[in-house]
Amino acid sequence: MTSFSDSQISLLSSLSSGLLSRLLCHPLDTLKSRIQSPTLPLKTTFIHSLKTLINSHGYRGLYNGLGASVIGGTPGTILYLTSYDSYKASLSPSPLPPSIIHLSGGIFAEIIACIIYVPVDVTKERLQISTLSSEKVYKTSLDCFKNILANEGLMGIYKGYFGTVLSFGPFSGLYFLGYEFLKNEVKSRNTTSSGSADLTFNETLTCSLTAGALASWITTPLDLAKLRMQVSKSSLVDKEIALKYNGFFKALKYIHKTEGVKGLWRGGMVRVGFFTPATGITMGTFDFFKGKLKEF
Repeated sequence: MTSFSDSQISLLSSLSSGLLSRLLCHPLDTLKSRIQSPTLPLKTTFIHSLKTLINSHGYRGLYNGLGASVIGGTPGTILYLTSYDSYKASLSPSPLPPSIIHLSGGIFAEIIACIIYVPVDVTKERLQISTLSSEKVYKTSLDCFKNILANEGLMGIYKGYFGTVLSFGPFSGLYFLGYEFLKNEVKSRNTTSSGSADLTFNETLTCSLTAGALASWITTPLDLAKLRMQVSKSSLVDKEIALKYNGFFKALKYIHKTEGVKGLWRGGMVRVGFFTPATGITMGTFDFFKGKLKEF
């Protein structure tokens, strides 16, 4: 009999998984933000971006914005995963098909978590693209946050909130839809072959990696538009260009007009390269810790 309640298990598991994922995957997120930045040429490659960053800022540049990501993003992950778990629990049992519950649960979790995620995302991405300048634009994550708040107000900190929901809402919905579907398929196979429906850590990780890769690739244009909105007021972005990104759908239209269909998937492979291990580590360790804590 476990000494932890379901809510405590969910809280502790999401804390552990969120922290581990952000520490391990932040460099890939930095490179994704740089490649998708409107200040770089469309043909900028992953290798070129990596070499340029290391040459100008050293390996520490890969971790620009890590403070904001860990300090703010980890609570965001806790809110995200516990919201999803609570949503599923509140609809069980339900006449709705499981696919609808998982899809809508992912979107619901994103809407709630974005209250924390968006200020963190804005701060983190401003710091990440600041490495495109030879000068040190911000001293720390806190300095960047204060600078945005002082110059742009609360609206600056929540720049792109609805764009983030429109971007990551579909991502989360598709991710959980795929993740839960794949887990159920593996459970059915395990039950048939061994009589046990339990998934191993490797099986859970594989389901999460696959779902994360597919969801992140499909929603790349939405993420690109969201990022362009959030960094558009950076001092590194020309004011006339910034006006083109003043709105989520306006940004999508402008990117398509100037960069074509290919441009909409700018940074897509790096996004997949980031979100695949990030979601895999997050959900793999989340479910792993949940199982372990239930044994106490």
